[in-house]
Amino acid sequence: MKDAGTIATLETEDIRKDHKLSIIRLNIDDDKSKPLNILSDNPTFHIDLPSDIVQSEIVFNDALTPNIKFKLLVEKYILNNSQFALNLSNQNRFHLIQIYNTIKHSCNLQQIDYRVFNSCSAELYTLMHDNFARFKQSDVYMKYCKSVIH
Repeated sequence: MKDAGTIATLETEDIRKDHKLSIIRLNIDDDKSKPLNILSDNPTFHIDLPSDIVQSEIVFNDALTPNIKFKLLVEKYILNNSQFALNLSNQNRFHLIQIYNTIKHSCNLQQIDYRVFNSCSAELYTLMHDNFARFKQSDVYMKYCKSVIH
């Protein structure tokens, strides 16, 4: 048995080519400085969004550098006291805040890797997919469907 400082991580194992069905397995990891890698076997994580979706003023602002975009996104969505804090694992949040603090207090001009949020995006996608599937099986949703059909 591992000690109380151990971090549990999730990984998915793709068992179908269309990636709609995955097996989630629990692994134990003591390294809190690594990001949670939900799609470890699938490095290309892609979500197709509607073309008319509202675009982020931060992400699509060409006047901002990648480092400034990263800092603004972390301040808005990742920091614990942020206005729109996302439901992330402590491991992912800790990893992004570590990078944020390094960039914030550094004169290092090295640009942030655009893939820095991949693990975070995958985790949120998995969470939304799981919760929505369970919601569709709830009594409230089934009653709503019956009321619309009849």
